[in-house]
Amino acid sequence: MKKCIAVMLLASLLPAVSYADQGTPGKREKGRPHRMSPPVYASQQTDGKFNRHGKVEDMSPEQRAKFNAARQRRFEIMVLIGAYKIMPEAERKALRSELLKRIDADFQATVNEQKDRIVRAENDLKKLRSELAERESHRSELVERELERLLKMPMPGGRGRTGSRLPEKNTK
Repeated sequence: MKKCIAVMLLASLLPAVSYADQGTPGKREKGRPHRMSPPVYASQQTDGKFNRHGKVEDMSPEQRAKFNAARQRRFEIMVLIGAYKIMPEAERKALRSELLKRIDADFQATVNEQKDRIVRAENDLKKLRSELAERESHRSELVERELERLLKMPMPGGRGRTGSRLPEKNTK
């Protein structure tokens, strides 16, 4: 296992070494993606939270912690994949089992997050249904209030404040 950790550390340094050879630190090869690709078991739906979901700054602390944990898991998996690819064939078995264990844990975390999204969606649906029932029960009152609001609106073109005045005719 100590060899695996050492190989992982070396694998994480490989990009820095390859950039040093190129003479342009931090620049990626043309056509290479800037982000890790999502796992095949990730949901194709987005929940509007971060690019796939929005902005990290807009997340609650709990959402941000979950997002960072998922990103860390994927990063560790990718480092292990890099180490696996450069290891001799004879030493890959232990690393393969570690990869399977970590990918399974990431899969389970993804499933749990999707189940949480379903629960949130069901709660939102219940709330929406109750709000709709409340509005329907006060239908006549709401319609009357809307009529009053519309009557108090100014006429189009800015001819008055109350909207009940008609434009004056020239009597010359």
